[in-house]
Amino acid sequence: MTNDPTSPVTPEPDEPSPVADAMADAREAFNRAGFSTPTGLVALAGLVILAVEVLFGVILNEFRNDYVLVGSGIAAVALFYGKDRGVSSAGALRLIGWIIAGVVLFELIYDLRFASSTYDEVADEVADVFGMLFTYAAGVLAFLGARAIK
Repeated sequence: MTNDPTSPVTPEPDEPSPVADAMADAREAFNRAGFSTPTGLVALAGLVILAVEVLFGVILNEFRNDYVLVGSGIAAVALFYGKDRGVSSAGALRLIGWIIAGVVLFELIYDLRFASSTYDEVADEVADVFGMLFTYAAGVLAFLGARAIK
């Protein structure tokens, strides 16, 4: 067999890839934090909503979430991390997940309805758009988590 310098070098099959190792570590940390469970998805949605409020609302002063969403996010995170103290919170997290998903759905409908309006500047800056997208993603996480909680 000849050694052709123009052919791409393929790694050995038993040689670990740094990207694969990093992804495996991230997956393990995600599972260790408990976010792979349905109640964890609702808590993750709460964390995303709180992060959007702090980053885009408080720091950048661009996109503000509804107070119902912020309160639901705080409640979801508090209940999820309070489960270690013996609090049975699956039913409450399911309710909070449905509330988050419903409010985000109404916000999506509102944003679609008034996005092109000249009277209401819904998405006038890039930070507003990113805040909305992260909020919609939190709504999807809350919906998936609440739907899966038995």
